[in-house]
Amino acid sequence: PISARPQRGLALTYVPEQGIDLVVALDVSGSMSQSLGRNQPTRLEAAKAVVRDFVTTLDGDRVGLVIFQARSLVLAPLTVDRVAVRRTVEGTESGLLPDGTAIGLAAAEGLNLLRTSPARSRVLVLLTDGENNAGEIQPLQSAALAKTLGVRLYTIAFTGRGESIDRAVLRRMAEDTGGASYDATSQEELKRAYDQIGALERSRLGERKFTRYQELAPWLAGAA
Repeated sequence: PISARPQRGLALTYVPEQGIDLVVALDVSGSMSQSLGRNQPTRLEAAKAVVRDFVTTLDGDRVGLVIFQARSLVLAPLTVDRVAVRRTVEGTESGLLPDGTAIGLAAAEGLNLLRTSPARSRVLVLLTDGENNAGEIQPLQSAALAKTLGVRLYTIAFTGRGESIDRAVLRRMAEDTGGASYDATSQEELKRAYDQIGALERSRLGERKFTRYQELAPWLAGAA
């Protein structure tokens, strides 16, 4: 705040803004068990490794985990316990749910975790290697709900080259909510996508500037 009183600035302090609540929605359908290539991990193994590293970077923020196939399941509610979330990600496997790809339902599940969040930044990062083919909620319905709630969606298409996936829908989900959409065909590209998402959210929060002042009015009054 600016004051009309006589003051002398003593120090300038930058305080990083805190407050990201982020839900990771991870596709664990059967197709995620396909290998990325000869002597390469499966898509799910690669995704789990990248997500574990990504969770580590969320220092001071809350993170939750949703997995999905034909149905969705919350494996971790929003928490600052990143170690617990990393362990949960590590133990995630395909086959816990009926097979399929319920993108809209998974997004809605993540939004339910974020619905009452007081965080300044609320984010859902959804990774899939397929098209929505299950669940009673369509992807764009979830995107409309996210927009209403003020939640940004980031979508990642993690597929092999030339494979069928509805990138237009994933892109629309992200763009309608102020997020971004990414394509990845390797673990390295996937890591870059998550790194960019983290950097974007940090840049949105920015920093607050505080100045400490010494009041000069009492000294001036005494001299007068």
